[in-house]
Amino acid sequence: MLDQEVNLFHDHQPSLDVENIATPRPASECSWEAMSAQSWLNCYIDARQRELANLGEATSTPSLANLFAGLVNGELSNKAEEISWLELRLLLHPLQALIYHLNKTSSSNFRPNNQAHWQRFCLQVEEIQHLLKQWYDIAKQNILSGDNISYQGCCAMIVYHLISLNAVTYFPDIERLARGQISMAEFKESIWTERRYVKNLPFIWCHCGQILRYFRMLPKSRRPHWWSASIYRVALSLWATELAKEHISNKSKPKTLLKPLSVDTVPFHHPSIVRFLQHEDQIPEISHTDGSPAILNGPVDIIKLNIAFLDEQAPLSKFSQGIRTRLGMLVDRIIDKRISHLDI
Repeated sequence: MLDQEVNLFHDHQPSLDVENIATPRPASECSWEAMSAQSWLNCYIDARQRELANLGEATSTPSLANLFAGLVNGELSNKAEEISWLELRLLLHPLQALIYHLNKTSSSNFRPNNQAHWQRFCLQVEEIQHLLKQWYDIAKQNILSGDNISYQGCCAMIVYHLISLNAVTYFPDIERLARGQISMAEFKESIWTERRYVKNLPFIWCHCGQILRYFRMLPKSRRPHWWSASIYRVALSLWATELAKEHISNKSKPKTLLKPLSVDTVPFHHPSIVRFLQHEDQIPEISHTDGSPAILNGPVDIIKLNIAFLDEQAPLSKFSQGIRTRLGMLVDRIIDKRISHLDI
């Protein structure tokens, strides 16, 4: 899994080719949940005993290549109960690779007035989003089958929403804007800001909200080492989204006629989320840890709220402290107006 997170957060090409991963998965689900050497050994013994009991039957787990072929061909929907969280997590790897290549190719060749290129890009994005929806439909059955989602389940859902966020944003441009390496005018001309923003604002908010929601479901002591990098992406993605909104005419209903929706307090398949994604008829908001709505008066408040979320983990690791410092410096630069091109 390390390859997946490293390449995801560095916006690099995934180094594993799904076609080359043709061997069965080597371990059962419970071995990845083991909290000690003894629990791992017990899990291993149980798995071996089941294999011996089923001697003569096909007991090997499917390869990632076979799983992905099944997803593409729509063959997994009827086998959702047989697919573990680990297998679902592995299935995200080729989807991450597809989105990376699409974003990279399109950002390099995109021309704002090239309508044919834009239409091809949209069709390719829709194909990947269809696969992501199939993945979520399978995962949803796992979520609904139990009272509490497992640690592996939470991590898989977080990675899913991070990858889905990459399908509707282009984070390298967002980060360049935050660092002052490009101007707002240049940002507006990128493949993401104008056209992708208008269509995908609800999805950006909802995916970010779900990332926060699943991290809150994990005990602070068991949050993965990459959790603060995820919060960094949430903070900058929502910040850039609100910045872009200030520069794009909004012809939707007046805010006073819309009801608020806390996108981090209900699951992605909740009717209120589904309706918002279809009709954009609510005002997305993020809540505090205690469930109370956060009052956001501008893009900077979004960054501050995510800094507060990082601070709940105190004491922070050196890596997380570096993330917090970076976000804090961005807030200071904006307030001091040292990055005047943001027009805040």
